[in-house]
Amino acid sequence: MRTRYTEITETYFWDENWMGEKPRSLARINKDRVFKVLKRYLPPAPPPDYRIIDAGSGLGEQVAYFAELGFDVVGIDNSPVALEKVKKYWGNKYHFECGNILNLGQYPDRSFDFYLSLGVLEHFEQGLKEPLDEAWRLLKAGGIIAFSVPYINLWRRKLDSPLEDPTGKEFYYYLFDQKELTETITQSKFQVLEFIPLPMPWAFWGDFPVLHKIPCARLLCRILAKTGGRLFPWSIAHMVLAIAKKREEDRVVDREIDEKFSFESIQRGKYDGLYEF
Repeated sequence: MRTRYTEITETYFWDENWMGEKPRSLARINKDRVFKVLKRYLPPAPPPDYRIIDAGSGLGEQVAYFAELGFDVVGIDNSPVALEKVKKYWGNKYHFECGNILNLGQYPDRSFDFYLSLGVLEHFEQGLKEPLDEAWRLLKAGGIIAFSVPYINLWRRKLDSPLEDPTGKEFYYYLFDQKELTETITQSKFQVLEFIPLPMPWAFWGDFPVLHKIPCARLLCRILAKTGGRLFPWSIAHMVLAIAKKREEDRVVDREIDEKFSFESIQRGKYDGLYEF
């Protein structure tokens, strides 16, 4: 696990971030390959009591996507700016709430069938255990959790980033490798189902500040992410999408089960080379 820092206070970072952003249209959201993967873990037709929670829903794109498929979904976010934008853009069409995803006491145990959190859990300085514990509490037995976090790809293993210098800065987020994620997820009483690499253009833009001085650098980053995502997705992945299943509450996990869902067995499995651009 590696750590990155920011000069902007974390409390205000997301408010400032959302001020300059707006949600993608439903047409663009429907083309996002991440959602196509997530659909594999959803029932083809929403059962009446099937519920989804998007923890850290941001501008509400995930909520809109699943709601349009007919699912009962709620988005939780603690940024007033994001929630104001959500209301302005989506109106009252979808269900959003302000809340702390570490403590969603308004919802009883086993309230949801699917827990989604994209690019959020890495921002908790105490690590993944606390948000994963709350996710486990909220999910029904056999429920699915899908979350994405920054990945320690090839160059991040070899190079030090200016963002990893803590001098005069505050904690920003953690980066993980597959082995660390497997151990943490398993310890939180989930069974790992799949890891998927997510190459994205801003991985190059953020990790190599020298690109900021090059004309058309953003276009170059998009081309690198698209081409590299097809050829060697794990080597350049910016994020990793982890998908896991809640184990039965009273299930005894013995050595054979641990070995079955070990890092090595997951490495031997198949994955989809996904990328966003």
